[in-house]
Amino acid sequence: MSSPAVLLDWIQRRREDHSSDNPDENLDLVGFDFTGTQRSKNTSRNLLVVLFVAILLPALSLVALRTEIIRLRYELADSVRTEQRVADTKRELTVEVRQLRDPARLNRLAVEMGLSLPQQVIQVNGSLHSGSSRSGGTTR
Repeated sequence: MSSPAVLLDWIQRRREDHSSDNPDENLDLVGFDFTGTQRSKNTSRNLLVVLFVAILLPALSLVALRTEIIRLRYELADSVRTEQRVADTKRELTVEVRQLRDPARLNRLAVEMGLSLPQQVIQVNGSLHSGSSRSGGTTR
């Protein structure tokens, strides 16, 4: 039964009990809060909902932040592994370039290809451009 029905039933029983006595007698309804029980239930329920939401929102925010931190850690670990692979590749390529530029290796390849040391070396002293231009005119 709902609260108003219980209250009406209680009032009816009180009237029946006091009907044989003095009809002008007060039914002890003064100071009785007819809506207090229902209102306190709603108030406490609303308070519980507010408290639940107040606790749930920060908790969910904390979960979201922790999830983001974990995702960023995985991404950082992947980036570190990629950087390490790039550094290893660079180191290997540097070694290969040094091996390819080795003068002893280049000399051996030249001999295998039939190349020999030059018999005559011509050195050019001075600048590449002379005092005159290509058209035969003078420079300023």
